[in-house]
Amino acid sequence: MLRSVFSSLALSILLLSVLAAARNPLNHRMNKRIVGGAAVPEGKYKFAVHLTIKSSTTEYLCGGSLLANNLVVTAAHCMVDTDTNSVYEPTQVTVCYGSVNVNKMSCTGARNITVNNQYNPETYTNDIALIQISPLKDSFSTVKIYTGELPEGTELITMGWGKTSDTSSVLPSTLMRTTIKVGDASTCKLADSSYKSANGPEICSVNALTPGRDSCSGDSGSPTVIEINGQDYLAGLTSTGVDLVHPDEATCATTNGVAFYTHIDSFKKFIAKVTGLPQDSFDAQNTKGYKPGSSSESSSGSSSGSSSGSSSGSNSDSDSSGAAPKQSTALFYAALAAASLLLTL
Repeated sequence: MLRSVFSSLALSILLLSVLAAARNPLNHRMNKRIVGGAAVPEGKYKFAVHLTIKSSTTEYLCGGSLLANNLVVTAAHCMVDTDTNSVYEPTQVTVCYGSVNVNKMSCTGARNITVNNQYNPETYTNDIALIQISPLKDSFSTVKIYTGELPEGTELITMGWGKTSDTSSVLPSTLMRTTIKVGDASTCKLADSSYKSANGPEICSVNALTPGRDSCSGDSGSPTVIEINGQDYLAGLTSTGVDLVHPDEATCATTNGVAFYTHIDSFKKFIAKVTGLPQDSFDAQNTKGYKPGSSSESSSGSSSGSSSGSSSGSNSDSDSSGAAPKQSTALFYAALAAASLLLTL
């Protein structure tokens, strides 16, 4: 009887703590990398760039996307020195492009770096920055910004040159990609109470929808795209992630994990201010009003999402289930954590 009372009390306390987490965005959302992915064939995603950043104490990598031959978009946290909380100097950043293999790339230096002035290094909100470079002449493509809707269950492709497992210290030489799905808002709110939907400033994916697949460290800033009729459009930038049961642990592809991607369509005013160009300059015009899974899918996406016009081909690492979640998975995480606690009583 006493055990039952304590068990019920523990469960109630745990559920309340889970709900309380939804009122306070977690500050332990870790930088991300690709887990459970497949190597990208040469010639694919030529808008993806490899960034090397040299701080005063170390060297690390991020990814980015070419919006124009002289403009790269990436995550703000890649461009800010955490020791000084200042933006890196252009001389500290190298932009490499032209191949999926880091050993076959051409490289250039940054000319100017602009971090969104609303970027919050504690919560990783407004996690976007622009790097201006000398105009590239060949061996690259640019990518257009997806302007359609992103309902729950939408399948996206994320990529990067970061680590491929939580325990590995070896970085792949080839660009890796994996499939993720937009999660339900109630689960995502457990990590960030301000989250409403993927049509806002952040896209949230829930690992349980694509088990064993995730982005992880080294992939920050890299492109996350939506494929429509063989064309790729830029939807987001890899930002952060958290395990809902163990928020202080830097884990990747865990069943309880969620990941956040900067929704680039929400930051076109920022891009326009930096470039001096109209807000729709980098839009994929044919995706405006597009909704994945609707009847428009058969007719939308007829024009290329990248200037190279390359076809995406088949994705051997894609999840074929494609079904949007019919109910929130938030209670699943609460129940899982509760069960773990009750077993110790």
